[in-house]
Amino acid sequence: MSPIVFTTRLTGIGIKTVREIVQGDLNIAARSVVDGTFWYKMPSCGLKTQNVSKTERWRRLAAALDEQTRNLIVRTIDDLHRSEKPVTVANVIEALTEDIDHPVGRTTVLGILHGLGYGYKKIDNRVCLYDDPRIVSARKMYIERIDALRRQGYSFYYVDETWCFKGMKHRRDWCSNLSPHEKKAAGLCSGPNTPANRGKRIIVLDAIGLNGFVQGALRIYSGKHEDGDYHKEMNSEVFESYMQDLLRILKEQEPLAKICIIFDNASYHSRSQEQLPTTQWRKPAISCFKRLKTGSPKEKIKFEDVVWTKCAQTKAWFFCDYHHIMLN
Repeated sequence: MSPIVFTTRLTGIGIKTVREIVQGDLNIAARSVVDGTFWYKMPSCGLKTQNVSKTERWRRLAAALDEQTRNLIVRTIDDLHRSEKPVTVANVIEALTEDIDHPVGRTTVLGILHGLGYGYKKIDNRVCLYDDPRIVSARKMYIERIDALRRQGYSFYYVDETWCFKGMKHRRDWCSNLSPHEKKAAGLCSGPNTPANRGKRIIVLDAIGLNGFVQGALRIYSGKHEDGDYHKEMNSEVFESYMQDLLRILKEQEPLAKICIIFDNASYHSRSQEQLPTTQWRKPAISCFKRLKTGSPKEKIKFEDVVWTKCAQTKAWFFCDYHHIMLN
């Protein structure tokens, strides 16, 4: 064992420091010279300390408290929130002095608050969660309609669609960090791989009721696009044809049952028998549409008089002809 290593283990001083002293570092001045021997003021012995971050000091400070004291601080802050008083370090110290006999410093309380997970930041908390009034109204209407139909003895069926690929595989797996060469040398396979082409995509439609999937309601359509958006290939004609087949199947299975079919609000799940006015229509086209529906002779009307809701009253859905109720 070298003298430098021995000195380091004996005193706890770093090897670099001992080596600099042995080499006669000029930054350390000689205190005295006796018989040609230099005497230096050595650094204090002890373990080398590491720099502790401020966050770590706060965490240790909060962890040093007992459970009762931590709960006391949390309850104190909660009481200030309930009383709608601002929570400041001064207010917390003032509230704690009633339960703690010895004085508490501001820096200590500040570190404890940070250690407990509190932060002095802008208030962005909402006591209540708000929902869009339009969504609330639609949800209420849907629940009321479902409740009314259930009391009338209707049987409920749910329709939805999804997609899958011929070469579809799982996306995550436990993979080795070894290189392909290392795997080959170890006699291992290359691991899971993703195909270059996922293959042909299919769109799946099905209906489910109280007793499970409806027998004969499964439909599989072949798709052309290779992305995950099946809405590009589904349209009102395809969905209407499926609904006609589904209604026929349900009539055969339950001839006397009252049927209610529920599906989501995709754009192709409903369509009108004729094109309705939109904000993109020109004034002459809107005037012609109004004359055809009202039967009034040609007259000069103001553009502001055209109300879109009145035009929408003529909207007729394809499933109204089958005398069954459908909710979307």
